[in-house]
Amino acid sequence: MSTNQRLDDIRSRLATVTSTIALGAADRDRASRFEIAPFEALHAAGLLAYGLPAEYGGAGRSIAEVGTIIREVARADASVGLVLSMYFISHVGAARQRHWSADLHQRLVADALKRPALINGAQSEPALGSPMRGGALQTRAERTSSGWRISGHKNFVTGSEGLSWFVVSAQTEQGQTGSWLVPGGSQVSIQKTWNNLGMRATASHDVIFEGVDVPENALIDLREPGQRPNSAQGSVRP
Repeated sequence: MSTNQRLDDIRSRLATVTSTIALGAADRDRASRFEIAPFEALHAAGLLAYGLPAEYGGAGRSIAEVGTIIREVARADASVGLVLSMYFISHVGAARQRHWSADLHQRLVADALKRPALINGAQSEPALGSPMRGGALQTRAERTSSGWRISGHKNFVTGSEGLSWFVVSAQTEQGQTGSWLVPGGSQVSIQKTWNNLGMRATASHDVIFEGVDVPENALIDLREPGQRPNSAQGSVRP
């Protein structure tokens, strides 16, 4: 199948999905309400498998094809488009950079193929702002007998209410900084702080990680003090 034929196939799959997404866009924005339904529809149409590596069962498509999906969805609902772009950035970045262990990456992709398991980075902090500007992260990663314990406060986490996975930047007791894959759950709480004039349904709220225990292999990358990060958002940017 040629590139043009693949793009036509994508647009055909998108047509019904995006029309449904568009119907609820204004109500979601007025109410500042995140809904998982648009992502369930995208998953059912097989569109969330694009950008996931073929070696793990994903569609393994090109950036142009992923970009087409994001663009058409964003036309229907900009908030859904932004959350979707973070999902694809996370997966494409993981596949391209190869900082992730094979077991961790395969686990993440397998989950995404089973359900609309959304993912985004949790990087910015109230006291620090973006870690791109330098400064010490307040979020802590402590060693435990079975792995790591993640504790901290992040803000502007797009899609927060619907995320199954967070890529969390944190600092160890030794001053190292890194990124960890942290699942949503009872020890992850959302503070509904996002109340802007637009993009209100992105759920870009604050997220509190209250001593979340993760296994050893949840570590994505770890850097010594002064070492440059692997990418602009820890390990999720392509």
